[in-house]
Amino acid sequence: MVKKTILTERDNNMVVKNLPLFEFVKKRFGGRELYSYQLELLKGILENDRVVAVMARQSGKSETVGCGVVIESMRRPNQHILIVGPTDRQAGELFLKIAYYLKLSGMNQVVTSLAARSAILNNGCRITAAPVGHEDRKSTRLNSSHIPLSRMPSSA
Repeated sequence: MVKKTILTERDNNMVVKNLPLFEFVKKRFGGRELYSYQLELLKGILENDRVVAVMARQSGKSETVGCGVVIESMRRPNQHILIVGPTDRQAGELFLKIAYYLKLSGMNQVVTSLAARSAILNNGCRITAAPVGHEDRKSTRLNSSHIPLSRMPSSA
């Protein structure tokens, strides 16, 4: 069972009440009820500098990280949260979840700017999504060089 992490809920910069992590997520993120392993991951994200999670496909990794990013953006003003994915598509998909959670959590009034891969909040926090490497859907990697598929030999 996950230890109860207490978060202070703020609406318009006024402290409303302290909530255990499970209740906070359920209230602020559209009734979401995270599984215990997701709560454990979320707690780790909120309490540690680095977290490693080995989880199966479709087990809620992006959902949990998205919630964590939104909570961190509320807790830590003037920070820059960088979301990094192996490709632009993957980084963008995670950012879409984060943008959705920003809207769900009632933070529309505190979001100054929301673009395809970045958000700026009134508290000075910035959230940016970016790929680690180069991705070009019309080419394939061959010895660190890119050759468009239309120019590849038919035997390739």
